[in-house]
Amino acid sequence: MVDSVRSRCSAFCQSAAGTCVLQALTVLLMISLSWVACWSVIGDSCAPFSNVFGILVSCICGKLMGVLVGLVKIPPLIGMIAAGILLRNVPVFNIAAEIDVSWSSALRTGAFVILLLRAGVSNSTFSAEARYLGRG
Repeated sequence: MVDSVRSRCSAFCQSAAGTCVLQALTVLLMISLSWVACWSVIGDSCAPFSNVFGILVSCICGKLMGVLVGLVKIPPLIGMIAAGILLRNVPVFNIAAEIDVSWSSALRTGAFVILLLRAGVSNSTFSAEARYLGRG
């Protein structure tokens, strides 16, 4: 009986569906443990419906929407922006409204700087040389 259950469990874990389920459980466990560790260090500002909790939920939902939209061959940034809009403006998902305005402003500015840096780094130096120095 035990060997039968063990062999079935082993076969499930080696299948594609089992691997996907195990990866999802691992990510869920890592997120939960990260939040508990953050709550134990920071205290009540990481409690549900506070600044840090709202930021954590926004990041997780943004990443999840980015992955889901990426499966449809759309840039993941579109899904992340859609998640931010949904979490801030739809009353049912009103989680991000708990984030303080000064925190939100600083995070938006930082995200904008990172976005501009990523866009600038992706430009080729050869195309800039060709355009401005008359080479190529």
